[in-house]
Amino acid sequence: MPPISTLALTAPSADSDALSLALRRFHPQLVLRQASLADGLPSLTGTGVVVALLTGTPLAPAERAALLDFVASGGGLVVLGDRGALLGISEAPVTPQCELIVSVEGTHPISDRLDQRLTIVDASALLPDHVDGEVILRFSWHYRRLPLAIVTRLGRGRLVTFALEGRPPALTDRIVQRLLYRAVRFAAGEAASRTIGAALIGWGAIGSIHAQALQETPGLRLIAVCDTNPQRLEEARRDVPSARTYAQLEAVLGDSEVELAVVSTPPNSHAPIAARFLEAGKHVVVEKPFCLTTAEADRLIDLADRRQRTLTVYQNRRWDADFLAIHQAITSGTIGELFHIETFIGGFRHPCDFWHSHEPISGGLFYDWGAHYLDWILTLVPAPVRSVSASSQKRVWHDVTNADMARILLRFDGGVEAEFIHADIAAAPKPKWYILGTKGAVVASWRNERVVSRAPTGELIEQFFQPADAPATVVVSRRDRGGAIHHEHLELPSPPRWPFHRNLADHLLDSEPLAVLPQQARRTIAVMEAAMWSAAHDATPVAIDDRAI
Repeated sequence: MPPISTLALTAPSADSDALSLALRRFHPQLVLRQASLADGLPSLTGTGVVVALLTGTPLAPAERAALLDFVASGGGLVVLGDRGALLGISEAPVTPQCELIVSVEGTHPISDRLDQRLTIVDASALLPDHVDGEVILRFSWHYRRLPLAIVTRLGRGRLVTFALEGRPPALTDRIVQRLLYRAVRFAAGEAASRTIGAALIGWGAIGSIHAQALQETPGLRLIAVCDTNPQRLEEARRDVPSARTYAQLEAVLGDSEVELAVVSTPPNSHAPIAARFLEAGKHVVVEKPFCLTTAEADRLIDLADRRQRTLTVYQNRRWDADFLAIHQAITSGTIGELFHIETFIGGFRHPCDFWHSHEPISGGLFYDWGAHYLDWILTLVPAPVRSVSASSQKRVWHDVTNADMARILLRFDGGVEAEFIHADIAAAPKPKWYILGTKGAVVASWRNERVVSRAPTGELIEQFFQPADAPATVVVSRRDRGGAIHHEHLELPSPPRWPFHRNLADHLLDSEPLAVLPQQARRTIAVMEAAMWSAAHDATPVAIDDRAI
């Protein structure tokens, strides 16, 4: 995002620091200066966008006229707490501060890819149902849907009016901060809508999921599919008839309409394929695991930096409902200071005979579910990893090259320990999560889900799901002052629709922060690579290059 000269203008009673922090949340390098209306309206010379927080202080007629002249001459103005004056409306009444249910109206660069239903805690002016300008957000109030965000063009400039008052703690809300960031960009004329052309490299089970996400995410468009298997290309043509199909990478690399490549091939091919697309000047998404070695990760990160292209990894399970609940419980301090984590995945069943179970291609058992579980652990514990030790067992499934069981133990700076176990020879599974803190614990237990139906002949049909196909049941246990332990079942949040791909579009089109940084994915690779070495050397602890993000 190019620098935008922005003035944070606040009423005497408003929190200027809170507004500045909100504006910097999505763009830390914003060229920003602060001013208070207590000193009168400052000179606007050289200013691109004014963000005015007017809560509780009406503008004087001369100030209102000066701001409207600024917009008409080509400036941008984003305003909260104005209560309608800049729209030519008599001061509107204001709601109490409460939870407001907000809905998105149509499509607009400010509201693109937001959830269709948002919740914001603030007070809001009760503006008339119909106002001059384009209403892009509305909120429900007493069986009415009133304007919350209005976009108006005045002369050569743009005015974005939020009915929100911006009272504490509204400006610390990530949704409000995101709206302000996008409003500043739009007011500055920066937010031109366009679509990123994407190519899917590898059409399989996960590839078809990427295809659906790319087609359903505004701002992204699947225009090409590449696979060496003719049958899979035929499936792609059937499912996405508008996409071009290629059997060779060279054809995709030379397609000028392809700006983004989604690499959905076996893990041992991730690094060379991703490198070719970065070298060709394309943005790249890599399936998990990122690659197989830290050397590969470093090369890709360096290449993306030199080519100034986006590189990210599809760590989609960061948005799993049970993990979101666990993450909230830990970051909110519910169980106190975290010091011990155990995680588990597996059962007692034959591994698949596909590439997932062939170590030279997949990286081995550590790289399978470990790519998700270790990403979870490193998200929960951001401290540097002090050491990695690991072991593996080969006891039963000799027809595949993966280990039958793998165990990793991480020790972090500060003393936190975390264990991950993946076992295909565990007749009795452990809980998915067992987490201890200084004030309590979190236990996430597997659910045994089934679908029951009746055959045409009348007999019962039961279909059992694999435990990993359903979110775990999450229980928080806490000790009160009397020594009693209280158990609380957490209600899991509804997972968002295509959150990874929406964030990707937000980043590519609106310069919003990337959810999964390649440096984060590199940490996971460093742990797994160290685990492979440790397991091959009698669980010898390994210090890793756990470089800061």
